[in-house]
Amino acid sequence: MGALFGNLGTSLGGAGGGPGAPEVTTLQRLLYMVVAGVLAALVAYRPWRYFIWHAPTTERQTADTQILVCVAGAIMVTVIGDNVARAFGLVGLGGIVRFRSGIRDTRDAALMFLMIATGMACGLGMVGLAILIAVFSAVTLTLFDYTDHGRTRRVSVRVDEPRAALVAIRESFPHARVLEAPNTRLMGPGANTVVLELNGEVMHADAADMLDLFRARGVPGVRSVTLDDD
Repeated sequence: MGALFGNLGTSLGGAGGGPGAPEVTTLQRLLYMVVAGVLAALVAYRPWRYFIWHAPTTERQTADTQILVCVAGAIMVTVIGDNVARAFGLVGLGGIVRFRSGIRDTRDAALMFLMIATGMACGLGMVGLAILIAVFSAVTLTLFDYTDHGRTRRVSVRVDEPRAALVAIRESFPHARVLEAPNTRLMGPGANTVVLELNGEVMHADAADMLDLFRARGVPGVRSVTLDDD
């Protein structure tokens, strides 16, 4: 165990292997993969968003994927080593995989590359570099989340009297943007639905929370609320 953490301490200083480098044991490789997963989790789940009121919640599926990508990066460099044939073989196998899920925030796609770099650094035993990448990513993403006030959410509100409701909504939500307002002369389904674009406190709210919020702020005749999330 002492030798294990001794080599880990050497890797913190930037030792990445090479001629004459000590042989890395299986236990050390496992430790490197665990470090990759921990560093990835600290960045992927973005715990600082709980302290930024206007930041959106982190999607669990996206965060889990980023962690797996980071660990996969550590495994890949371990499997490939100095074998060029293995590298081409794994690249060929990777071409078979197709990701069908859409990514709402394009920054998550860019973050994948940082996750791969973090995992590869861990796989090579360069834990110090991996920690540096993770800290840099966390600080940068925190700044992005803190300064990003442009995130909005579409909310459809079905009311009895659209005109009176719109007056109350503009008073209670001064930054709200009305995307669709019904013509009160029209009759039929959906004629009394107001579509809004809101931000701030509603980013983490569900439909029930929004219904209570509209009623608490005196919006008259609110019958139902629908969140039009993409």
